[in-house]
Amino acid sequence: SWIGKLLIVVIIISVAGASIVFWILSKRIEDSLVEQMLHREQIVARAGAISIEDFLTSVGASVSSYAQTEELIEGGDLAQAKLDSFVKRWLDTPVFSIALTDSEGIVVVSANRQGPGQTGDTLTDRDYFQWAKDKSQPGGVFIGKAIYGRFGSVKDKYLVPVAAGVFSQDEFKGVLISTVVLSELTKSY
Repeated sequence: SWIGKLLIVVIIISVAGASIVFWILSKRIEDSLVEQMLHREQIVARAGAISIEDFLTSVGASVSSYAQTEELIEGGDLAQAKLDSFVKRWLDTPVFSIALTDSEGIVVVSANRQGPGQTGDTLTDRDYFQWAKDKSQPGGVFIGKAIYGRFGSVKDKYLVPVAAGVFSQDEFKGVLISTVVLSELTKSY
C-alpha cells in the first residue's frame, strides 16, 4: 500500500512538473509569436508609408511639371483643358481636383472629377500659397499637412495639398494645387 501511495505522489509531482514546464514553454512561444506578428505589422506599416510617400512624390512631380507649361501660364480655355487632362490622368487615384490661383491667391481655373470646378475663392491664408509666394522656386513642390477642403468637390473633405508655384520668367504668377483626399488614400495604401 505504501508503494501505491508513493506511486500516486510521484504521478502527481510528475503531472504538476510537466504542467509547469508546459505553461512556461507556451508562454515563451506566445511571446515569440506576438513579437513576430508585431514585427510583420511594422514591416507592412513601413511599406505603406513608403508607398504613400512615393505616391505623393509622383503627384508632386506631375503638379510641378504642369505648373511650368505655357498653357497654364496663359490661362483661359487652354489652362482649363490642361487641368482637365490632369484630373483624367489621375482618375483612378486619390487625386480629386486641381486648381490654379493668380498671384493674389484667387482661384482662376479649377477642375475636378465632374469637370470644370469652382473659381473665385481666395487661398491666401493657406500655407502652400504663402510658401509659393515667399519661398518657392520654379520646379519646387510643397506637400502640405492634412487640411479640410474649402471649395468645390473637396469641400469639407480631409485632404493633403500638393502645390507648386507658377512662374513666368522668374515672376510669381500663382499657385497650382492638387488635392489628395485622405479617405481615398488610405483605401489604396
